[in-house]
Amino acid sequence: MLRADEIVKEYLKDKDEGYLRVFLARSDPALNYGMVAAVLANKIALKRLERLSYRIERDIYPILGAGSPPFRGNLSPATVDHVLSEYPSVETFTVQSAFKYDNPTDEAIAAIKKIKAFVRRPFEDFEEDFALEVIRKTSLE
Repeated sequence: MLRADEIVKEYLKDKDEGYLRVFLARSDPALNYGMVAAVLANKIALKRLERLSYRIERDIYPILGAGSPPFRGNLSPATVDHVLSEYPSVETFTVQSAFKYDNPTDEAIAAIKKIKAFVRRPFEDFEEDFALEVIRKTSLE
């Protein structure tokens, strides 16, 4: 995940596409490295992809695969505003069946409307070196 920008740059080297959609997962990294590391690694990947997009002058539309439990991304009708603010540069948020079946229908519909209305924006700068250090200290290896 931390090399997403390098992988995308290499992939696009001989392609003519004007844009690319990149999927970033929340569950598997959390299971492999811990929740804190997964959150920070996704944020680093998103910021690096954003920078790459500007450098190569091609649009990159990130997809975040998130489930309702906190370690899977914490995306539920009750937390949708928080998740949208945590990942402002994401174009598409996936939802799992629990989003619909574990919540009242009207709440799920309202949350989906928020996701659909969400307009992505650039990620604010943050201390990437500090985030990498936190990842190193909190990762499960």
